[in-house]
Amino acid sequence: MKDNKFFTVRKMKKLLRNPKLFFIDSYNKRFSKTHKMFPVLNVSTKNSNITSNRYSKEDISSPVSFANKFINDTKQMYQLKYDGDIYPLLNERVFKANEESLQGFWNPLLDSDLGKGLKIEKNNTIVRHFSKVNSCKTGKIKVAVLSENFHFMKPLYQSEIVKQYIEFREVSFTEISRGFSAQHRKFPSLDHLHTHGQLVGRGESASDIDKVFSSFARFFPGNYETIQWADIVWAEWWVHPTVWASRFLPDNTKLITRCHAYEAFTYWPHFIDFERIDKNIFVGEHIKEIALESFENFRDFDDTNNHLIRNYIDFSNFETSKTFNARFHIGMVQWGDSNKNPLLALQVLEKLVSIDSRFKMKFAGLPFNKPTNEIEEAYQKLFEGKAAQLSSNIEFSGFVDDMNVWYKDVGFVINCSNRESQSVSVCEGAATGAIPVIKEWSMLDKFEAASKIYPGYVYSDVDSMVQSILRDNENFDRVRSNIIHKFREDFGLEKTAKQTLNLILETMNR
Repeated sequence: MKDNKFFTVRKMKKLLRNPKLFFIDSYNKRFSKTHKMFPVLNVSTKNSNITSNRYSKEDISSPVSFANKFINDTKQMYQLKYDGDIYPLLNERVFKANEESLQGFWNPLLDSDLGKGLKIEKNNTIVRHFSKVNSCKTGKIKVAVLSENFHFMKPLYQSEIVKQYIEFREVSFTEISRGFSAQHRKFPSLDHLHTHGQLVGRGESASDIDKVFSSFARFFPGNYETIQWADIVWAEWWVHPTVWASRFLPDNTKLITRCHAYEAFTYWPHFIDFERIDKNIFVGEHIKEIALESFENFRDFDDTNNHLIRNYIDFSNFETSKTFNARFHIGMVQWGDSNKNPLLALQVLEKLVSIDSRFKMKFAGLPFNKPTNEIEEAYQKLFEGKAAQLSSNIEFSGFVDDMNVWYKDVGFVINCSNRESQSVSVCEGAATGAIPVIKEWSMLDKFEAASKIYPGYVYSDVDSMVQSILRDNENFDRVRSNIIHKFREDFGLEKTAKQTLNLILETMNR
């Protein structure tokens, strides 16, 4: 007789051997079974205006199979070739090899069946969803921030300059996507937005998209109402939220987007409907240049609607007093990543110590993660070997709760990264009066990225960095006083808040 109990003897043995694996396997089986029962994903479209012969039924029979096919295809084209990187262009070696044709790097993906299915087609306008119920434009401007990370927006919400004109509300894209996948398993996860034809108006199930978004309104009424309430939706990061907002916002809702940095090295922007965006923000001019070289669909975007607004620093949070020995101490923050290139910082220290043994390097932040490939492993071993040689002149502080206390004993802040969008740690160090010493970001030297953001504090090699430290050590108090004044003027919260307010007012007046 067949045993219908959940805990059979076989399952009990499996549970005892590996409890974690047992429950993951059980969840996956139930998840797959539930999706097969969902009729919307198993019927052909009845809308003759939306046709596609690019997909077979098994390709889109569930969001899981559709997403897995996309991921597997991407791995075959990119990840397996480039040390398993999720986004290979973030790898300096890969980027340098393709920087003359960044668009061409993504062509294999865009030319694939799935890439073609997800691409915005000019002759196949996607019908906007959500019926706009609140079109009143009186009082404060209503802005809904759609994001998975609100870190860069929160202080702007609280700025008195902005608050008197604008009311902000948050919509957590993370909560929405997790809710669909975990709490309501009948409906596809919005995490698979870029890989599921149904959610981007493509594939055999496109005609039933209204059913999916009616479930969004039913299960997430607060977020649904916030989007209806908003005059403007601000989509942070050129990833899931921006792809979704550019395709499905109501027509009479304005859309502002912001690209920070890493998104310009990924495939996400290929699937953004840039014609739907009213205003776009970059935090660095070089990021816009990379985007223009990478994404054909972005090149038609009206450049007058692109704006450069750098990340702010709230200088009121930083103290500027220093210890006497701070002039001999060099600080490096968030160093445990080969992209930050801490080995080069040790090369600077080695030359300084050979001249004056009082110089020290102080590292704040977590150490390296376990290496994921041979190149990363070799780099970490080189760093550890050099650090052992200089151990008496190095201090590892680990995770630091109070950076003000840490910076009190740091006179220089060093940055040796391969790439950055801006490097907030440089600005924070300068806010305390630590003098920036920056190596031109090697991955982006074609764009002179660091020099454009921090003119006067960027150097081409180790020797010039060493000479700058020795020079400024002699005039420490005068130099750091100038640093504090300049950085408050260029990167202060007040300046960013005014730029943000003007952008929102301009968007509403279009």
